[in-house]
Amino acid sequence: MEDEFTEKGDKNKVPQQEKKLLYERVEELKRSNAFLKAENHMFERFISRLDPGDLVPQPAAEGLGGLGASQLEVGGRGRRQRTQSNTPDCPQQLTLGQKCYVAQRQVEQTQEDLEKHKHSSERIQENYKAILEEADIRLAEIRKAKYEFERDVAEPLKEKKGEIMGAEKVLRYIEDKIKRKDTQVEKLQLKNQALKAQARKLQRQLRQQQQEETLNEADFQQFKIENNQYQEQIDEHNRDLLRLKQLAGDTQQVLNTYKRKLQNVICRSEELSSDITKRKEMLVKIEEETQQVEKRISSPSDNV
Repeated sequence: MEDEFTEKGDKNKVPQQEKKLLYERVEELKRSNAFLKAENHMFERFISRLDPGDLVPQPAAEGLGGLGASQLEVGGRGRRQRTQSNTPDCPQQLTLGQKCYVAQRQVEQTQEDLEKHKHSSERIQENYKAILEEADIRLAEIRKAKYEFERDVAEPLKEKKGEIMGAEKVLRYIEDKIKRKDTQVEKLQLKNQALKAQARKLQRQLRQQQQEETLNEADFQQFKIENNQYQEQIDEHNRDLLRLKQLAGDTQQVLNTYKRKLQNVICRSEELSSDITKRKEMLVKIEEETQQVEKRISSPSDNV
């Protein structure tokens, strides 16, 4: 009896192990299929990006240096010729190098697509921002116009009941608004013309810069020599300028010294002038006193 139970238990265990193995095999096949689907999707995208002319085999192409399909064709042709006699129905397989080449090209293309989508998204975002800013500006203008209309037209009309005068005032207000808008349009047109001229100027500068960047090596060497010559001239002029600055500083010091001396001389001259004036006044007084004394002396003699 015990042997029968053990045999039945072994029979029950075997299917469980087989199920486990089958389950693992199925999971492995699922992963393999997912990998193959991703690989096929990558190959399909690679082929869809090629030109029709690149799909034609090129006998002169060798290795992986040419375009996509011709390189893949070269990589698989030799192996197909070797295996054609043994397994003629065997599907063509890509080598590891060819798969790496395709993957690298797809990575580069994906990065380029990401950059394009990034720039496109940035442009769309900038357009939306500009639209929102324009809408905000327009809303602010409408609110301002409403406030001005209510202040200049609606409020006075509520106080005054004259319909004819009110209509004329509304018409004048609308005409004034139209004139202001026309003036604003003219200003914006002038500004737009100035911006267009600036854009053309920048485009010319960009073209000149591109032309300068495309100069050959000889021109670059010539410009380098001229640059060195100009740099030497600039250094020489800088030295002359420094020397002139030093000379100007010395001259300024001498000038300040002479200014101080001149100031002292002027002060001394003013003092001497004042002294001379005082002495002249004293001389005048002395002469007057002398004349008075002489008169006094001469008067008694006359009496005698």
